[in-house]
Amino acid sequence: MKLTKLSKIAASLVLVGAAAQAVAGPVFINRGASAFGDGKTGEITQLGLTGSLATSIYEPAVPGGAIGPGAKIYDTNIKSILNSFGVIGTTTASSINGTPGVKITDTASSGQRNIDALNPLDPLTDDTEGFNTPGGWGMSFNYYFTGGISAGGTPYFDGGYFDLFYVSGDANNGKQLLHMKVNGSDIAAANLDVMGTFTFDFNGDGDITDANETADPFVAGFWNDILSGKTFAEVEGDKGILSWTLDTNVDPPLPTPSQLRAFVGADGKTRYVRQSQLDSSIDFEVPEPGTLSLLGLSMLGLAVGARRKMK
Repeated sequence: MKLTKLSKIAASLVLVGAAAQAVAGPVFINRGASAFGDGKTGEITQLGLTGSLATSIYEPAVPGGAIGPGAKIYDTNIKSILNSFGVIGTTTASSINGTPGVKITDTASSGQRNIDALNPLDPLTDDTEGFNTPGGWGMSFNYYFTGGISAGGTPYFDGGYFDLFYVSGDANNGKQLLHMKVNGSDIAAANLDVMGTFTFDFNGDGDITDANETADPFVAGFWNDILSGKTFAEVEGDKGILSWTLDTNVDPPLPTPSQLRAFVGADGKTRYVRQSQLDSSIDFEVPEPGTLSLLGLSMLGLAVGARRKMK
């Protein structure tokens, strides 16, 4: 089969993508100089989360039916979303099978929505630049995952997001640091991996250079890839080449009746809610520097080829 120039360029992109061996980190964070030092942390390969409050909402395929194939799953720690599903305030009641004392709340405490560790750094001996120490800084997160239960009875997630925010006593407090999009998941026994790519387009307008995005030097310079020597903003832009994986345990993968309570949402639908505390980790996966260069050249060639074809 004869390939056109455009087809050859597209084929080269496939080959580059196949050769793009993503590696987990290492990265460092640059929060800017402070009383703790120059603002640059030691090498990080993973973010650690401990005791995070996770609320799973199950919507059966048939109203009032069992939680099985075809059911929808929503997972979040965001109060407004929980309220829309009928989870309002903190209540304690019996589960759907009569088990007493099942507590459900719409509000995660600060400790249940914070990043707890910059792995493998030891906060007592390594350079964390004051991470999670008095007068220092930290990170918090909001998340909303959407998915369902497959025909084979396996839970999955294929939509949603995980957002990271800066926490401190300085002028940068509350700034968003990343918007991580969910593309898929994988579950084996009780181990759940949620995967995706990330972007600096925080408001979804297709532009990453807004005032609170990469136009902000603090946000643009916060995440740094050590192997390429570039910031995430420089490497990624909005090309979807940097990825992330959330690794957590869900035991059991599907809830038991003793874990579930029924709630009626604002839309009048009855759904079933399980709440638990999970320990998780987040890995950032960055293509090797040589691959980034090849990808850049291929993308440039594809753009040139497309323009020529249009003439």
